[in-house]
Amino acid sequence: MLAGAALLAGTGCSTRPVLTVASPGNKATYKQTFTQVYATRGEDGDFDIVLLDDPIDDAAIQQPGKPLQSNPVRPLRHLVHVHVLWTPQIGDRGDHPSSTNAAINWYVWGDTNGQQSDLMHYGGAGFVKIYAGDESADFRISNTTLKLKSSRGQMTDPVGTAQLSGSFSAPINDARVKDLLAQIGSETSKTKVTQLDLPPARSVEP
Repeated sequence: MLAGAALLAGTGCSTRPVLTVASPGNKATYKQTFTQVYATRGEDGDFDIVLLDDPIDDAAIQQPGKPLQSNPVRPLRHLVHVHVLWTPQIGDRGDHPSSTNAAINWYVWGDTNGQQSDLMHYGGAGFVKIYAGDESADFRISNTTLKLKSSRGQMTDPVGTAQLSGSFSAPINDARVKDLLAQIGSETSKTKVTQLDLPPARSVEP
């Protein structure tokens, strides 16, 4: 069985995106570093952001002409999908339930059998502040609660119900986001966001 404490252990360069998961029940805080991040912007002002931590990205490149050597590879792969339904107005702080504007789904694949058939899916809703430019955007996640939605295989949940936060920048790359979202569908046996994961619709003032 995989060691639970390793589920959200962070590694990687400090310039990479980092999300913090605070688990009050376990009195522990985990930081997860991601090797890739991309965003796409919809016509209605919504955003999709995908953060990926793929162990392959950190595998050492073999030098030409030298004997092949096996590289140690982290056993877990993380993919986080953040769907922001609407862009907050200036002054919105996200400290009220009506400010919830994003659905967050976090997938963790294990590698106990070499094929990453083990999977844990965390989901929740929260507040995402957006500072968007033409080619990239800055995001700040706060007031977000995650909990385990589903799992398969032999991994154990070290987190329980937890709070998610983090700030990062992402380039706008529609094609890459589309590819990664398609990958989620193919590797989770069509796991879908449940109604509990969706934030309430924003009321429109008269």
